[in-house]
Amino acid sequence: SIYARRWAGRIAKRIGTVPETFAVMREPLEHLGSWYRYRQRDALKGHENSTHGISFEEFVRARLSDDPPPFARIGRQDRFMGFLNGGPPVNYIFDYARLDLLVLFLSERLGTDLALPTRNVSPTAASGGLVLPESLMAALKEAHAGEFALYEQVSDQGVLETPSV
Repeated sequence: SIYARRWAGRIAKRIGTVPETFAVMREPLEHLGSWYRYRQRDALKGHENSTHGISFEEFVRARLSDDPPPFARIGRQDRFMGFLNGGPPVNYIFDYARLDLLVLFLSERLGTDLALPTRNVSPTAASGGLVLPESLMAALKEAHAGEFALYEQVSDQGVLETPSV
């Protein structure tokens, strides 16, 4: 991960210890849906990253292609969190659907009660458009098997603690 390659050593040297790390993970289809909706905003109309005029199905097909167009180039959560291409993985992964566990974790670690405001929430109706044909969903699950498996582990308890390396 970029953090491991560029920052982990610098930070550890600066503070004299290896810091614990955490990340938040979304269900993989919801992750794609979030990027799809984000790239539909008016500010991107006419830009190569815009998904205006593109269905969610077309977006996912483009994402799975060997050379995705700019609008479909998004990162993989499992790679970002250090589970692909040379980790180390983050120490704690919280389920986006259970942010209350992250708030509790941070409150305990920081010794203070935290209350995070809710922001940037997609409309509930928007989630209804995240339906894919069975064959495309199967292809997505195959191409991103590691990401789906990692999310399954995270969602079981709402948080996954990974072994320290």
